[in-house]
Amino acid sequence: NLSVRVIRVTMENTKPEFCRYSRHPGYLGWFYWSVATQVVLLNPLCTAAFAYVSWNFFKDRISYEEETLVQHFGEKYQDYKKRVPTLIPMIP
Repeated sequence: NLSVRVIRVTMENTKPEFCRYSRHPGYLGWFYWSVATQVVLLNPLCTAAFAYVSWNFFKDRISYEEETLVQHFGEKYQDYKKRVPTLIPMIP
């Protein structure tokens, strides 16, 4: 799993720059890209819909993924999780 490999690198103190600012940089980029496409198209209904659907997807996905990462890495991942946010609104 790519996330486990990225986190393994992070946990070994050879942090890629992008993992210092967001625990899930790929999810962060996809979330804002999906909403921004609708903002650029001046489509307020789809902007709200894309934001809602994307946020729900990532809330569930990140929750599941982080449970697995905590099981795999334990306290090290808990510390990383406390230090680095997701940067997706209302997903700590």
